[in-house]
Amino acid sequence: MIRYIGKRPLPKKIDMSGDPACVEAHHGNALDESLVVSSRGGLANAFVYVKSGLEGKTFATPSTPVAIDQNGCWFRPRVLGIQTNQALQIYEIRSGHAQYSPMAQINREWNHNQGAGEPPLARKFAGRRS
Repeated sequence: MIRYIGKRPLPKKIDMSGDPACVEAHHGNALDESLVVSSRGGLANAFVYVKSGLEGKTFATPSTPVAIDQNGCWFRPRVLGIQTNQALQIYEIRSGHAQYSPMAQINREWNHNQGAGEPPLARKFAGRRS
């Protein structure tokens, strides 16, 4: 478990006034989830990775895709990990429309629109840092 120590800041309200559907989805009360801490200090949406110590090791690409759902102008899960060449599936089931524009640092950037109920968008990130 990753714990947050210290005084927890109050979550800030997110201005979604640019998209009335997003305002409606959150009943006008969308709060920033950059820092989510449980009553026991557990930190949500944290990602831990091994930066060094695995040099020379290789790992098979998982055959199970990583899935993310866009609903009500939020992505769920909020944080996820994916390996190079592992499939990513993006679902847009309940909302009317979504636009995805990953700002990749290594892989080519892309932009895709997806309507409610369309099949999942499938992508892979082939590049990796050396």
